[in-house]
Amino acid sequence: MRTNFLVSGILAACNWHATDFTWGSSPGGTAGTLHLAAEEGYFEGAPGFNVVCHPIMVQRGWTPCRAPDNSELPRGNRVDIIWTSGPVQGRFYLGAAHIFEIAKCGSWVNATARTDIEVPRPPQAGASFEFPVTHLAVSGTEPPLSE
Repeated sequence: MRTNFLVSGILAACNWHATDFTWGSSPGGTAGTLHLAAEEGYFEGAPGFNVVCHPIMVQRGWTPCRAPDNSELPRGNRVDIIWTSGPVQGRFYLGAAHIFEIAKCGSWVNATARTDIEVPRPPQAGASFEFPVTHLAVSGTEPPLSE
């Protein structure tokens, strides 16, 4: 049985840090690359992470991020990213989810962050911005899905 609940008010000042954002467009769509990091303990029991993500706008689905050496993250620790359209032309809408297991109690946490940034014109390398964590869900024994 899966049990989810929302924890609110805890993460008001929690931001993940995106750096080295680059993007480009082709007839096939728009793709980007960014480094995303969070410190250990941004939420009690949360492992830190340092990943490279490759969101694709036309894909419109969650894409797994990987460690900087292109390896997978340790078991029980995952980061996904999504690039969606939004209501304002000229802005990029990005979301990230950190899904991790708190082993001592057998629970899983899905911390989700969303941001929108002004489209850098022309595309430039190295843009940085914050991902504010806006949602935190805790579930029982099964890992939650990215939301």
